[in-house]
Amino acid sequence: MDSEGYVRAWTRSFGLVPDENVFFAAPEHDKPPLPLIIFTRQGGPRGLYFDNPIIVWECWGVNKHEASSISGQLADKINNWFAPTPFIHEGWTIVGADEPTLRPVSSLTWAKRYEVATQLWLSYD
Repeated sequence: MDSEGYVRAWTRSFGLVPDENVFFAAPEHDKPPLPLIIFTRQGGPRGLYFDNPIIVWECWGVNKHEASSISGQLADKINNWFAPTPFIHEGWTIVGADEPTLRPVSSLTWAKRYEVATQLWLSYD
């Protein structure tokens, strides 16, 4: 069961960056197109019909304003995970999320980034 695929599809559904700029791991390009979102699983328990991944999204932009704007919008989407209807993808649905935290992190000369971190509560039907 691919809960990471669910998180990718859920993140893409927000329309914060082009779909092809949402990655589960660092893109292979040295300088991928901006803006982009990279998310990683940092742990959390998983079972046959549930998954509680701790997810960190890196929100990259051409400047600090763009990166912080994307991360703020992403945090708002996480806070409103239930609205207007639950997002269902390949049998997975979100049933809860912890309050997301935002923080600026080290950047590169050509891009700036903010991180958004939370724990999701997913159910598989």
